[in-house]
Amino acid sequence: MNIGMVRLLSLWLAIMLNACQVKPSSGLQSPPVLHPDPRLRGSSITWYKYGKDMSAAERTLLDRFTADTGIRVKVIPFPVPIPEAYASYQQVFKTRRADLDVFSVDIIWTKAFAPYLVDLRPALGAVARDHFPDMIRNNTVGGRLIGIPFVSNVGALYYRTDLLKKYGFRGPPTTWEDLERMAKTIQAGERAHNPEFTGFVWPGAAEEALTNDGLEWQVSHGGGQILNPRTGAIEVNNPRAIAAFKRAAGWLGTISPPGLRSFSGDDAFDCFMKGNAAFARLWIASWGHRQYLTANAPGSPIRSRFDITVLPHARGPYPPASSRGEWQLGVSIFSKKREAAIEFVGYMTSYAVQRWRAMNADLPPTIPALYRDPEVLRTEPYLKTVGWILDRYAVARPSWQAGVRYNELSRLYFEGVGAILQGKDVSHAVATMERDIRLLLNSARSAPSERESRSRGPVTGPGRAGR
Repeated sequence: MNIGMVRLLSLWLAIMLNACQVKPSSGLQSPPVLHPDPRLRGSSITWYKYGKDMSAAERTLLDRFTADTGIRVKVIPFPVPIPEAYASYQQVFKTRRADLDVFSVDIIWTKAFAPYLVDLRPALGAVARDHFPDMIRNNTVGGRLIGIPFVSNVGALYYRTDLLKKYGFRGPPTTWEDLERMAKTIQAGERAHNPEFTGFVWPGAAEEALTNDGLEWQVSHGGGQILNPRTGAIEVNNPRAIAAFKRAAGWLGTISPPGLRSFSGDDAFDCFMKGNAAFARLWIASWGHRQYLTANAPGSPIRSRFDITVLPHARGPYPPASSRGEWQLGVSIFSKKREAAIEFVGYMTSYAVQRWRAMNADLPPTIPALYRDPEVLRTEPYLKTVGWILDRYAVARPSWQAGVRYNELSRLYFEGVGAILQGKDVSHAVATMERDIRLLLNSARSAPSERESRSRGPVTGPGRAGR
């Protein structure tokens, strides 16, 4: 075996060891179930969990939950892209499967799947009050609380701390103009010894990730939020939105590679992780998952050389914006073990468990008080920035307003933004987006009601996942 292969194997082993460990907890034990219901002992529930597998921290929590309650939890991981997961959920609900009890629910699914999820307010209303109010509003449909937030996620700017210092910048950019200037300077200097180096990477493929990007660009330029969150008015065709899209298109071939038009979120992170980018737009959940562990593994070229901050905004009176991407837990109305399933959801979304996960598994909580907890911040300093972003600058895609039509609306939007990145005239592209979104929303007014849709299930699915 040659030296290169030995080094590669060593790096892989380090990554795997890191990924399989629960962080040292300073003696902290996994939280107990405070008031287990003895009537539920001997029950067994199934969690339909989005993701590749169970982490060590999750297994620890499930073991504690079972020990305290006597309720066994079977986990069915669902390691597929978001579109396939959405379609699978459709099929599960359409066939009224009673053997699946608890579901991981993406933020963009809550309105679409609300008819199939139990109202948790009677049992977990007190738990819900701990969470970010915007997240609870997103999970409240027709007065019913159909999910409790489980893990936060929001867009952020990752940046190379060592390169900012090397080129004389005192801190990360606060405006898009600052980012462009810094990225050009660093890119020019680094290419002298690394021709593959680029200034700024982000997911540019025409998929759901580009809806997140475009929303952030619009809001941070004063261009609206795709659909106005109060009135539902379409806000894609205005001078500030046009300026935002033009700016992003101008990055390609200057501070971003032309090939970025096909980048997924993983592609963007891989480029940043390999040391080939100064800045990257990524999800903050990357910090606590496989990607962050990979970036900080022994042998990583960016180990301890990067940090995160809020995404920039255009110069002027415009706010930064970071798209939300949290997950929630819900209980199927077809479950025959609702009480046990609700007990599990209450435990996994509780203050004590979220605090433990934040400190032991790097999972960003959905409870604002935990972002002010001194011990949590001492263990995970990056959460101070995350809490700042979530509290001030997080924006939601219009899935709540669009309901079961959200996926079609998002496709019209990301395909329109993608066409602009491919060189299409911006004014024509946004006019087309506006027209097509209006036609879609008008057609929804004559579509079957939610009650009628419940018997068939939603009929559309999202574009490729951008997570």
